[in-house]
Amino acid sequence: MTRINNDIKHTEAQQLNAFLDTLTYWERVEFVTSVVKRAGVKRQTFMNWKAMACRIPDRAKVRLWRSRRVCAPSFAISHRPWPRSF
Repeated sequence: MTRINNDIKHTEAQQLNAFLDTLTYWERVEFVTSVVKRAGVKRQTFMNWKAMACRIPDRAKVRLWRSRRVCAPSFAISHRPWPRSF
C-alpha cells in the first residue's frame, strides 16, 4: 500500500509542478493563493503537495480543478492517476 501511495503522490506532484511551470510568476502566486483559500489549508500544506511530501486530498483536487482545471473532474472523486494532458 505504501508503494501505491508513493506512486500517487509523486504523480500528483509532477503534474501539479508541470502545470505551475506554465504560469507566469504572478499567475502562480494568484493560483496558489486561490487554492489555499478554497481548500482551507495553509500555504505550507500546498508546498508539501508540490514537493511530493504528501498526497493531495480529494477535496483539494476539486479546488485545484475549479481554480484552473488542473485535473479532470472525474479524478477529483476517484483515485485514478491524473490524465497526462491538462
